[in-house]
Amino acid sequence: MTDHDSSIKSSDNCIQIKGSLCGKGCNALIDAYHQLPRDTHILLDFSETHNIDPMGINALVMLCILVHKRNQRLVAEGLSQELREVFHLTMIDDSIRMGPPTAADTLSSTRKISSLWAEPFAQLRLGHHPSQALDYNIDGLKLTGPLQGFGQLWEKTYQVRLSGVKISPRQAVKVMRERFPSFQPDQNHFYPSRAGIIPGEIVIINSVLLGVPISTGVFVLYADDTSFTFMTPQGHPESGWVHFRAYEDEASTIMQIQGFARANDLFYEIGFKLAGSRIQENIWKHVLTQFAGYFGLDGWVQVSKSCIDESIQWANMKNIWYNAQIRTLLYLARQKRE
Repeated sequence: MTDHDSSIKSSDNCIQIKGSLCGKGCNALIDAYHQLPRDTHILLDFSETHNIDPMGINALVMLCILVHKRNQRLVAEGLSQELREVFHLTMIDDSIRMGPPTAADTLSSTRKISSLWAEPFAQLRLGHHPSQALDYNIDGLKLTGPLQGFGQLWEKTYQVRLSGVKISPRQAVKVMRERFPSFQPDQNHFYPSRAGIIPGEIVIINSVLLGVPISTGVFVLYADDTSFTFMTPQGHPESGWVHFRAYEDEASTIMQIQGFARANDLFYEIGFKLAGSRIQENIWKHVLTQFAGYFGLDGWVQVSKSCIDESIQWANMKNIWYNAQIRTLLYLARQKRE
């Protein structure tokens, strides 16, 4: 998706989004919001929006946070059926009220959106059960995004430059998708389905966090030729998504991993504060180092991070009920007794 066909304008209490909401358009959305008067209701006009990617959803999440802090409300109108499904899938419809669909909205065609995103569903259903994997804490659960988590919301970006080799962004992402499990550190085991990393599939994760085993997974939320995105289920250490993308910069291809998430519950937040955050950062640096090594490069991984929302969402304290690490320990203890 490109940004040249996008336009975001604000007037009165309305933000009109034309074309695409992705990439550089994200900053434009926040800028447009700051130009509005502080009315109680903010209207988002999507009647001429044709494309949206996970970066666009990031911008909407940040907008939701700003609006909530000012005791305002967001109302989205002109949404096509496909956009409604994306809002529901990413769970931002928890914070953005969607106006009733019109006949024009129902008939609108935005097939670029629907073909790149997974289809919405009620509960996760695991279709593959590798004999060597623990497949707990996935079936029957729901997805959880940055607005449903507990701890502080962080955006962490890791990237490596593939200098000296001729590889396109498409080729880079193809390698990352096909060989993703092999780039993981020893304590991380990822089990994609036979279909691979495509929208709607689930990747099982068996790992060790702070010395304690955990069985969980991620859902493939989105994928196009140069990117793909994982979203977390209930009980996962984080609530949000991780976005992988490749792009060209100064005649080189950059491979980037961007996390946009917060700790899912109080226990995980404490764990991240103690050492988990550093461990997580080392994991993604390891993945990109191994990825660069696949092409014979000694890749230097650049890391940047920022706290998007410092507040703790105490209303989501109940998330601890689904804590995958606690449940994994209980499952293993039960198996040992049996």
